[in-house]
Amino acid sequence: MTTLRLKPGMLHAGSATSTFRRLWQSYLQGEQHLLTPEPRVTRTHGDCMVEAELPGRLTNLRTVQTIARRYVLAGASVTGCRVLEVGCGPGLGLGYLLEKGASRVLGADITSDFLATAHRLYGATVPLAQLDAHHLPFRDETFDAVLLFEVILYLRDPDLALLECRRILAPGGVVMVSLPNKSVSGFRPNTLPFAYYSSEQLRALLCDAGFVAHVYGSFEVSSGTAYAASRRLAWKCGSRLLDIVQPLPKGPALRSLVHRKIQKKTLSIPTQITVAHERDVVNVRVDEIPPEADDRSHRVLYGIGHVVPPT
Repeated sequence: MTTLRLKPGMLHAGSATSTFRRLWQSYLQGEQHLLTPEPRVTRTHGDCMVEAELPGRLTNLRTVQTIARRYVLAGASVTGCRVLEVGCGPGLGLGYLLEKGASRVLGADITSDFLATAHRLYGATVPLAQLDAHHLPFRDETFDAVLLFEVILYLRDPDLALLECRRILAPGGVVMVSLPNKSVSGFRPNTLPFAYYSSEQLRALLCDAGFVAHVYGSFEVSSGTAYAASRRLAWKCGSRLLDIVQPLPKGPALRSLVHRKIQKKTLSIPTQITVAHERDVVNVRVDEIPPEADDRSHRVLYGIGHVVPPT
């Protein structure tokens, strides 16, 4: 039997520790029905690591806004375009792109389970393809826009994938990439991605593949050194508490539950993004990041690479 040893004074008043205390007391009282692990799906496919944003998964407002913001950004420029989304997962934004006037939308992913979810949602309305982002099975100049949302960081060879995007894009076409900004203060990397990127590195990736690159940022980091320091301290203390309970029989599930409570995970990832989600991000600014700048002010980066038509 594992024994939990807490030093005197370890639990003080406060929202995070109060939540922990209440959950720990529930555990001791045998209320283990509360400790349901958060659904999460990951896959490994050769040179690709896959993690999906699954419909129905508990999350917080910022995550829903992050998902919606990327599709709203793309939707502003897809009217009349042939669009390919590489790494579409369960297809959260495919229908929205059609709503915004895309002439054709094709969803692609390497994982058949995710494509099956998308097929149940869209049927024959949106064609789907199972493929590897490193080897796109399309003729040159087939699409006007290629989207890679939260995909580049899971690819072993992102340079090859972007070269493939460049090949299948028609003159005047664009590739759109979104990913978290590793340069923000307090960034906590996941263990699944092959690499994370700064704004400078994202720009370089696009330029090296032959695109004229523009990089944008969104979801500004809260200002104030005192606020940032307090958040880092809270996370450090919370992590130590969770490390204590990790070895217990229900430790991982308790850890997941505490994370959900502290991060205010009270919303579900929607089945699909719709026009109604535009109002959720109407106040979420998107700022262009100057060349040569290492942006540390935005949590999310968007890279847009243009294929310049020959003169």
